[in-house]
Amino acid sequence: MRPFLLAFSLLLSVQLVLRAPLACAAGLYEADVPVASQENSERDAGIRRALQSVLVKVSGSRQVLENPQLADAVSGAPGRVLQFYFRSVPLPPDDTGAVSTELRLFASFQPATIDELLRRTGEPRLSANRPASLVWLAIDEGSGPRLAGRDGDAPVIAWFEHQADARAVPLRFPTLDLGELAAVPAEKVAALEDASVVEASASYGAGSIVIARFVRAGTGEWVGEWKLRTADDVVYGQGKAPSRAALSEQLVAAIAESLSTHFAVRAGLDNAEELRLRIDGIASLRDYRALAAQLARLGSVRQALPGLIEGDTVYFDLLTDSGIDSVMQELALVPQLRPEGDPAERRFHWSAQ
Repeated sequence: MRPFLLAFSLLLSVQLVLRAPLACAAGLYEADVPVASQENSERDAGIRRALQSVLVKVSGSRQVLENPQLADAVSGAPGRVLQFYFRSVPLPPDDTGAVSTELRLFASFQPATIDELLRRTGEPRLSANRPASLVWLAIDEGSGPRLAGRDGDAPVIAWFEHQADARAVPLRFPTLDLGELAAVPAEKVAALEDASVVEASASYGAGSIVIARFVRAGTGEWVGEWKLRTADDVVYGQGKAPSRAALSEQLVAAIAESLSTHFAVRAGLDNAEELRLRIDGIASLRDYRALAAQLARLGSVRQALPGLIEGDTVYFDLLTDSGIDSVMQELALVPQLRPEGDPAERRFHWSAQ
């Protein structure tokens, strides 16, 4: 194929990818909520709660529900829903090991509608490229702390992942191999000491480290304390709940709020700016498609169009209404992009994974 025809086909392909809905981000715009029945009134109430969940998930923070401008949108949620259905969902085991199911309503909403709603009401958006949090958890049921791992505490981990899915928060847990168990005793995690934890966490490449302890009180209630470490901040928190499942929900909520604080971007027409990116290392159509998909996921980017192709280098013209700093912050979360040269050049190298 002639070079100019090849370049044209690549540009057209990338533009089509940018305009297509992304399956990987679809989960941000859907939610399932518990309902008592399939009655019409319960259905409509469930769809409203589902929209609230989606707004929280996309923005990253429950504070979005305090915006009075969104009240009408939530009230009219049944008219905004893209699709919905009922399903019976198995829940992770409770503290006694018992397994139950719950009737839930699944609902999805048009991504562009949700994004525009948040933009119009001045609320932030948290990019789909969300850094993972590595969770070190010490559990004390009265006989001393132990580190929670998938082998011995699968139900606890399952509840964490269940809650994290509802907030679209990526979580990781340490493997707890012999080396980690020797380097990070449960007592240090229970004391929220982070020196050995930070060192042992380096190989995981997580965006933040969570150090937490869950203790069962004499009353049967669970009490928790935690420390959330990011590259430039440390946040402490605590909670209490009747079960480990409910306490895990509080900790996941704290992680989500921390992510929103550090990475959410707020759009506004006054912030509209244009910028050009240079990305080297694009060696195939597959790389073009993957790059285009990543750029389309950026919450701070209103439009991204390929402008020029030279060999394995592609230039993208981006329009942002959240500010260039927000774009660069989000680009730092794309794992395949490595900055090169002077930051002012906005030059990156693509490393396919």
